[in-house]
Amino acid sequence: MSVKQILRSEVVLDKYGKSLAGKTVLITGISEESIAGELAIQLSAANPKLLILSARNESKVAPIIEKIKESKLNVETRFLDIELADLSSVRRAVEQGLANVPKIDHVVFVAGVMACPFNKTKDGFEMQFGVNYLANFLLVKLLLPKVQAAGSGSSIIITSSAIMRQGKVNFDDLEFSVSPSHVSPYRKTC
Repeated sequence: MSVKQILRSEVVLDKYGKSLAGKTVLITGISEESIAGELAIQLSAANPKLLILSARNESKVAPIIEKIKESKLNVETRFLDIELADLSSVRRAVEQGLANVPKIDHVVFVAGVMACPFNKTKDGFEMQFGVNYLANFLLVKLLLPKVQAAGSGSSIIITSSAIMRQGKVNFDDLEFSVSPSHVSPYRKTC
């Protein structure tokens, strides 16, 4: 019988935080009201060298950077402009936005969309599938050399809501070309 234990972030940082000192960490999905934003603030207490904070809008990241700078002047922060609903933006973010970052010790994928009305990404994929799976897969692939350059202690962490266990992928119609009518009318905007 396995026992699940939920630890508060302060407990985890107290136990493992020293290993983040001097490291480069990239977090996706940063905004003031997001789990990713709170994660960035809490990780800054462990004195990483650089926190790369990604989002599709710099104004969402600015309040998080301000909070980090209020308490941790020695932690460098950087905004990474990335729109996961556009695969060319994902490529551009890595090629241009991270060109001068030789290694990334830890990447935490938090960004995603959920329960939005039927829509398609710039590349023509159904929004949730395109953003939550395809864009993140591409981002992992593009970041992998930088994570490998960080050495054996590096990591890639992909987060997800437990609700994803209830979802199903129709591999015969990935683009919802037959009919998006089965999509819930209660979905909010992405």
